Amino acid sequence: MNRMMGAALIGLLAALGAAAQSRAQEFRAVTVVVGFAPGGGDEEAGGAGGGALRQRSRPEPTYDQMALLLQHHLGKFLPGKPLVSVRNTPGAGSRAALAQLMRQAPRDGSTIAILGAAALRETALEQNAANDISRLGWIGGLSREIYACVARPETGVRSLEDARTTEAFFGAVDPRTRAFRHASALAMLMGAKARIITGYNDSEEIISNLPRKELDGLCGWPVASLRSRYADWLSDGKLRVLAQFGPERDPLFAYAPTGAEAAPAQSAVLGLLDQEGLYAWPLAAPPGLPTERLDTLRRAFAEMLRDPVALAEANGFGLAIAPVPGEDIAAAFEKLRDASPATVATLRRLSTLESSRR
Repeated sequence: MNRMMGAALIGLLAALGAAAQSRAQEFRAVTVVVGFAPGGGDEEAGGAGGGALRQRSRPEPTYDQMALLLQHHLGKFLPGKPLVSVRNTPGAGSRAALAQLMRQAPRDGSTIAILGAAALRETALEQNAANDISRLGWIGGLSREIYACVARPETGVRSLEDARTTEAFFGAVDPRTRAFRHASALAMLMGAKARIITGYNDSEEIISNLPRKELDGLCGWPVASLRSRYADWLSDGKLRVLAQFGPERDPLFAYAPTGAEAAPAQSAVLGLLDQEGLYAWPLAAPPGLPTERLDTLRRAFAEMLRDPVALAEANGFGLAIAPVPGEDIAAAFEKLRDASPATVATLRRLSTLESSRR
């Protein structure tokens, strides 16, 4: 009898312990910090499934839409089904939110952040151990982007080989933008006779000038935007992709090489440009998050992006979901962190090449 009572007591204690552990693993509340003011965004962001390039004078809604998806659906897949709220923390292209996540946010998964790709890239290139963003708890990405350099074929530039023998003019807002940086790579690293014209207000103005023949092409164009918003221009032969910046070629433009494929001798630099689309729309937790907590957040985010209800809402926003594992984002920033000084110097030069103003 005593043995039976002892066994029962042990079982009860084990059950209580398991229940207590389960409660400890629950998320009571989660705050999503967005590194921009509502309606604002990263001028290098991208299309996330149909949006145009970042429009300097127009709001970028994708960060807001991603935050809404998280607010409406992430809690359903976390232990405890917590309330998820959103807090915008604008400042320095999301650097303010990044600093808050690195130094102030609690290390329990209750605060996560949507950060801008441009600020992350620049911070990583600083190679400062105190701001090593590869240490963040990378949960995952909403979508991977592939960016294209595109030209009007009537100019005689239908391929990268043509661009190496025929001068073409590419538009950009200013040297800080991806359009400028990728056009610089086309010229400096891939041997194209590309000239860059700056001074446009935004990418929509650049795109509208292509049919008017003021410009010959545009670089840094999200392939998702090309496929959705400009499918008729492609089918009518008004645009031709010269090169792609992405971890792999988009199947629709399989004829056009990635940066690293186009110039293998420059693969150390171009390989880093090719991976930028992995962190176009990233979600991060603070550094030092316990492994099991980070794994739980990663699973919940992945499950959310498979959920039919969440996907229906994303489709209503015009977002094409192509999830990026957190491990892939972490690896991308580790490569930037570990890049040689010469490679980093070349990457920086891509944003300082001389250009012609309008």
